[in-house]
Amino acid sequence: MGRVSWRLLGGIGFALPLLLGGCASSGVREACLKVRADDDLAFYDGQPHVTVLHIWPLSDPLGFEQTTEEGLLSLLSDDKRARGQAGERRELPVKPGSRFTRRLSFPGETTTLGLLADFYQAPGVEAGRRKDMVEADCGWLFGWFGVPKLHLTRHDLLVE
Repeated sequence: MGRVSWRLLGGIGFALPLLLGGCASSGVREACLKVRADDDLAFYDGQPHVTVLHIWPLSDPLGFEQTTEEGLLSLLSDDKRARGQAGERRELPVKPGSRFTRRLSFPGETTTLGLLADFYQAPGVEAGRRKDMVEADCGWLFGWFGVPKLHLTRHDLLVE
């Protein structure tokens, strides 16, 4: 191979990890979330409201998966840890109509993010989907692809 070809291969070897978006290094896992909220987010009393999205970094998702929404809400009030939790829980306020991407740092053993949207539950209103899990990842190609997308509606947390 000529001199130019070796340089090209070296450049590709350097750029490939950046393009693929390796997120875990030095004991830290970078996780990204794309969030989209409807204009009528958490609608009650005739108007939308800010909703807090609680994020648990998990090394083992089984405990989170088996915990009910009410059980997770009780963890918030008691400031306790979920089973399989790898680090500190984060809170992300979401405003009605907002759209944003967040990059968060968690302990390196984090593999999954447990999510709970803390919607107000008005009496007599059927509860929506408030709990889900996504892979702790920042996607690839500089985060253009593969980043978990969350859609918060009037009373639901949806992973797209």
